[in-house]
Amino acid sequence: YKDHLWFSLRRRNENEGAEPSFYFEIAPEYYSYGMGAWDLPPVTMAKLRARIDRDPKPLEKLARRMERQGEFALEGRQYKRPKGDPGSLLSPWYNRKSIAISRDENCGGLLFQPELAEQVIQGFRFLKPYYEYLFSLAGDPTPEGM
Repeated sequence: YKDHLWFSLRRRNENEGAEPSFYFEIAPEYYSYGMGAWDLPPVTMAKLRARIDRDPKPLEKLARRMERQGEFALEGRQYKRPKGDPGSLLSPWYNRKSIAISRDENCGGLLFQPELAEQVIQGFRFLKPYYEYLFSLAGDPTPEGM
């Protein structure tokens, strides 16, 4: 018996879980949707930190955009010991083992309404720049010391 159902949208990749994907999940007490990169290898997160150190402006723009909205939240496992401090805006991104941006809703509201599809589509459109940013990390050089 499974009490949660979910689906994900991702590019076909031999390294399943090593890239971000969009998802929708339904459970008895909530539904959730968003974008995440849960099983990124440590080298990918090191690439993220190196990119932030090298050129923080693009992620600063995305982080400010995230702060201005009230629907999605940044989530993901954090390191017990911070890897560094790029400032209060980027530190939540810098010090994670995995990254997800999600929206959780109770089972009322739009869940059983046709408007749910449009809500999810608009949410995925909002998340697309975050997806692209994380997806592009694969092309970055491996940081020294890895």
